Amino acid sequence: TNSFERLTSHMKRKREEEHHNIDETSMKQKKTEEKQRINQEKDDIHKLKKTYRAEPSMAGEEKENAVGINIYLRSYINQVKETFSGITKQRYSDFIVREISEDGKVAKILEDNIMKDDEEEESDKEEESLTTEHIQKGCDELENIPGFDKNNKEAVRELLLEIISDRKERGKNSKKVVQTKVTLGLFAKEHRIKVHQTVRGHFGDYLESHTDIHNELNTNIKKVLELKEANLKSNSRRNEPKFCKFILQKTNCSSADAVRLLAKMFRCNDKKFDVAGTKDKRAITTQFMTAFKLTPDRMREVFGVYTQDKLAIDPIEIRMVKEKLRLGDLKGNQFEIGLRNLTSTSNLKKVIDEAVESMKTTGFINYFGMQRFGNFDIMTHEMGIHLLRNDIKSVIACMLLSRTTPESYYTTMRLYLEKEHAYQPELGSHEWTEAHQKQLRLLVQAELTKARMFNEKRVIDHLFKNPNDYLGAFMKLSRNSRMMYAHAVQSYVWNHAASERIRQYGVKMVIGDIVSKKDSKKDYVLLTKDNFEAYVQQGYTIKDVVLPLFGFELSAGYPTHAIGEHFVNAFFDKHALSLETISTMKKQYCLFGAYRHVIIQPENVSHRLTSYSSIEDDIMQTPEDDSGNALVIKFDLPCGVYATMLLRELMHMPSILDWDKVNKK
Repeated sequence: TNSFERLTSHMKRKREEEHHNIDETSMKQKKTEEKQRINQEKDDIHKLKKTYRAEPSMAGEEKENAVGINIYLRSYINQVKETFSGITKQRYSDFIVREISEDGKVAKILEDNIMKDDEEEESDKEEESLTTEHIQKGCDELENIPGFDKNNKEAVRELLLEIISDRKERGKNSKKVVQTKVTLGLFAKEHRIKVHQTVRGHFGDYLESHTDIHNELNTNIKKVLELKEANLKSNSRRNEPKFCKFILQKTNCSSADAVRLLAKMFRCNDKKFDVAGTKDKRAITTQFMTAFKLTPDRMREVFGVYTQDKLAIDPIEIRMVKEKLRLGDLKGNQFEIGLRNLTSTSNLKKVIDEAVESMKTTGFINYFGMQRFGNFDIMTHEMGIHLLRNDIKSVIACMLLSRTTPESYYTTMRLYLEKEHAYQPELGSHEWTEAHQKQLRLLVQAELTKARMFNEKRVIDHLFKNPNDYLGAFMKLSRNSRMMYAHAVQSYVWNHAASERIRQYGVKMVIGDIVSKKDSKKDYVLLTKDNFEAYVQQGYTIKDVVLPLFGFELSAGYPTHAIGEHFVNAFFDKHALSLETISTMKKQYCLFGAYRHVIIQPENVSHRLTSYSSIEDDIMQTPEDDSGNALVIKFDLPCGVYATMLLRELMHMPSILDWDKVNKK
């Protein structure tokens, strides 16, 4: 009996059970048959998964090895004699993350800060800077534009000073404007555009520029630039801040769930909210967030009446800003992590002190952690390989088969993946009707919602309405979700390259490496025979070495040693990927390429031993105890660096042990 017939017979039995009394013996027999049917479905699904997997099924430490996480840095620097172990995230309160903004501010929930006074001081400083630094910087930039001479520069400066002085006398809200105009003369079109952009960028609240046409004797038409005072009334709405920036603390809640909960609280689309980075679920995390067209008063009002224990905001640290947050708009994260049930074969305190000191001086390999690849049967980078082949149907298949799912979900997936037109009546049972399809759709949606499988729900809902439209179903995912699969492939290749780099060349900088320049984080240099010694004398070490995430806009190209472009090409050949096909996707999935440091040194590292007697004890608050059974370690990491990889190096043990099962036992 095929899957379709088993499904319809199952639904028919359910209706019979509702309207007829079935004796106990018959019921037991039916339950036995039902279990056999479910087991058969799971076996079929397991076989189906094998057709889409890039690698054999793995468990435990094998998964780390499969994605290239297979070296401990300390093993290559000195012999590790003693190690220790501990349990991470035994309680969600044992893992605290605070975001660090680009200006170095740590996101914390503050209770006794008066934001109004601070805002007024910032506003005064901004007004003062417009009369000095901004004018000088803007005028200097204008002077660099061809055709813009010193006379023009002085004329602009005098007009700005006149406007500022006049506004102080008449007040900000006055509708009057200075009548003085400055004619800048003739410019080529591309130079006029640069003048307009520079004026708007530096003096948008004070000046507006426009092109004036001079017609001499009705024959010779000349275009000249003129500057005059900007109309405050017309610019007020354009310059008004539209984003509410606040500090959000979430407790034992994923970033996606936090955004969905906020959208529910404010009764708006979840696209209104933007963050600089995603945070761990099983943790207490604090981060900056922006909300489009929500006011501080509205934020305080909603959080004041909405009762829930997962999210909290600082009612004081809320203000309006002009720009929304984008992914990567942060300096890093501050971590405070508790490790319980510490064990060691030697003096525990001595072993921990040595491990922490080694971490401070040598750092750890900057692997992409297992969060990047998922912990499901089919991993994220495997889906990404299908995506880079432009095989969207296989991507959908991997997504829908990647984790253990409800019984009805198994059946539905088989109907979709084994038949080209699963729900067309002529290909199924004669009993299949639109009513049955609707009933199954509601059943599957309910099961997926209960299992919190929201992406799968969007996909399956589209396929119910549009069978075989796999591209349409894939486009139902958010852009970040779609990019995640392609970026996981980049991470997979990078991890393997980093391991091979350390394995072949150790922890020394060598010719053929690429380094990040100390005076600029975005400038990279390829080390050659000609410049190698110069960079060594300038103090460059392995900690400045970077490896590329493959892409098509790498400023310094690839390393010229063994872990270079041919290393990436070998991966492409192994998985039957085409550079031409991938190049057409570079904009859609942001495959431009980037550089990532091989070794990372944490900053502001501190630690203390403490004790606990019950799992309910909050070890973050307990006093220091050198003979304790728990460790609290605090450190700062740059943006995009995984704390789990630091802990892996610290304890010399895999990062993907299933502690949830240990805790339950």
